Amino acid sequence: MFFARYRTLISGLLLIAGFLGIGVVNGPNDLIAPLAGISWLYTFLIGQSPAVFSGRWLLIIFVLFFCYDVILQLSFRRRSVEIISTSATITFPTDSASDNVVDRTQVIRANRPGVKAYHMRVSPQPGGTVEKKDIRIWYETKTNRKSSTPLFLGSGSSWDIIDEMEEPLPFHFLGPSVPSWMLVLMKSNLLVTRRLKIHYREPAVHEEYYYYSLLADKYHQNNITIRIHVPKKKGVDESVVSRIIARKIKDNVVEEILLKQLPDEHEDCILLEASTSTLRSGERFRVTWPHF
Repeated sequence: MFFARYRTLISGLLLIAGFLGIGVVNGPNDLIAPLAGISWLYTFLIGQSPAVFSGRWLLIIFVLFFCYDVILQLSFRRRSVEIISTSATITFPTDSASDNVVDRTQVIRANRPGVKAYHMRVSPQPGGTVEKKDIRIWYETKTNRKSSTPLFLGSGSSWDIIDEMEEPLPFHFLGPSVPSWMLVLMKSNLLVTRRLKIHYREPAVHEEYYYYSLLADKYHQNNITIRIHVPKKKGVDESVVSRIIARKIKDNVVEEILLKQLPDEHEDCILLEASTSTLRSGERFRVTWPHF
């Protein structure tokens, strides 16, 4: 993920290294030798007392970190929120393909102060409905659980929701400078888990396929996983499972994603999982399943 995000910067550094003559490296001397022809640079980096040598390399490390911080700040300045991971679980409470519940968990962090609301749209398939009472949203931090006050606009066929939080997402001015994987490893207080549970009631008569989609609308998303619990019941066999397909869609391009079958703690279900590392703006991650 890091190399994909900063491939332009890395390519530029490799190009500079090639320009300086760093080719096949057989040892430390091969890395220092190209600098010897640039006398001032060699003197600056190598030809000094240990104290000066250490101080100048600390300065170089500080400058590199400063440049790294500037790159991150410029990268995140248009993104108020970073979506670090998304996982969605699809279940069928009545063992019918048309009646499904989606439980979605997102780990997010704020890149600006004052982020206090989240906008989203909820739309079932044509002919289906989602009642307002069947949409639940809440937030979890490292220490407690926080409710929100969603503003619903629309009807059961399409909802436009502004999710107003009790208080702004936690923010620190150094937060955007810290890689997301490090925040996850540290279990930082800057991370917030957003939970969303929706009960979809799709048209139940002779629909060939049903689907659930995750759309990266404005911001790209990382570490996306969709799990689907297929009930073991009469008529659900391998032919039905083989018709469950995960896809990544961008404009006219469709890429099929591998679905893995996992052990399920509930013996009455077949558990399938599809995942992708990144959804960029405009991309859609969709899982379709047949009528059963």
